[in-house]
Amino acid sequence: MERIYVESRLWTFLTEEFLTRVRRKYHYKEQDLEQLCRVAADMTICLKKQEGFWVVFPDEIKEQGTGLVTVVMTLGAGIDILQERYQRTDRMLESYMVENISGELLMEGYRQFGEWIASKTQWKVKAFHFPGGEKAFPLELLPELLKTTGQQKVTCNRECCMQPKKSVAFLAEISAGSCEKAGESGSACGGAGEMRGVCEGAGEMRGAREGMGAICATCEKRRDGSCEFWENLSK
Repeated sequence: MERIYVESRLWTFLTEEFLTRVRRKYHYKEQDLEQLCRVAADMTICLKKQEGFWVVFPDEIKEQGTGLVTVVMTLGAGIDILQERYQRTDRMLESYMVENISGELLMEGYRQFGEWIASKTQWKVKAFHFPGGEKAFPLELLPELLKTTGQQKVTCNRECCMQPKKSVAFLAEISAGSCEKAGESGSACGGAGEMRGVCEGAGEMRGAREGMGAICATCEKRRDGSCEFWENLSK
């Protein structure tokens, strides 16, 4: 079993062009771009030396030429602290911006992971399988995935809510063959935006899939009216 940690340097994506795409995707006003840039500057400080991903290659994968690789990806605890600070000072718009930007950074992280696998192994990522997203990969699998990586920076509680909150864990199906579309679990071939297994709502879901219960990454409640964060944003 081979364990590797990669510092993904996702903070380098926080350019004005990237933030303009965020503004358009989440329907911010044109004048909000300046505020998005200020939030991104705060996030950059929090991201450096904290974000990255852990990868675990099982021994048999080299012999078989295909298999499942365990991956844990995080933006780090600093982003949680920043978002909580915004909320304590009633800066709910900035907190929401952190949520949106974080989700888009994680999407870039999936794409970057696929490129890293290709450069390291010459293999392709066929699909991402998220705990709770398929019958074959129940949510209860999450603690074991985290344990397999041998790290202690990303953990989960009994309800399988992850800490830091802007973190994901999944099994990447890799193969030495050609990259093909990958059914319900989500394809990793055509770029991060095509992966159906990833929540499109900017990382607001702890488990990265809509079917996992809609857990708010901020207040840890289901978004069914009991979530104060999303309730305040809608006012």
